[in-house]
Amino acid sequence: MKFLQLWFQTKAGWGHAALCLAIFLICLALFELRNRKLQGARTLDSRWGWYSPADITALFDSLGEKGRQLYAWTEVTLDYVFPLTYAVLFGTILTRLAEPWPAWYAWVMFVPIAAAIFDLLENTSIFALAKGYQTGRLAGWAGILPAFTLAKLALFLSSIALIGIVSVMRFF
Repeated sequence: MKFLQLWFQTKAGWGHAALCLAIFLICLALFELRNRKLQGARTLDSRWGWYSPADITALFDSLGEKGRQLYAWTEVTLDYVFPLTYAVLFGTILTRLAEPWPAWYAWVMFVPIAAAIFDLLENTSIFALAKGYQTGRLAGWAGILPAFTLAKLALFLSSIALIGIVSVMRFF
């Protein structure tokens, strides 16, 4: 954790944030393109609530083989870039806003990193489930996937809230 804290403090600047913001926006556009290719299917990683193995099965069946392949491969390409990008973006913003880095800074920095870790766990799980899927049958560990999704979502939204809180603390 100390390594990340030092990296953000010494290497990450507003230029990094601008580059990450551009990549973030490109990823959002590519996710929209993917959703169109998947005919508007409500993907697992875009859900805001708990979902069951039956929901996963219904999604995978509705996508068909070609849709499942597209979904699986974008989870380990595009959706690997996305969490790494937002972790650096949010971490850089928090670092620059929190200067001169009070004691609580290290804990704040952990939030976007933790969001990215859960996002990567979610993406890897979706890839493995989609690639190994046989009609109507999921791997037994599919029930843990929604926990990754909810943890990612809570930590992602917490990161955004922390940016707002740190901004208020910095400027007021």
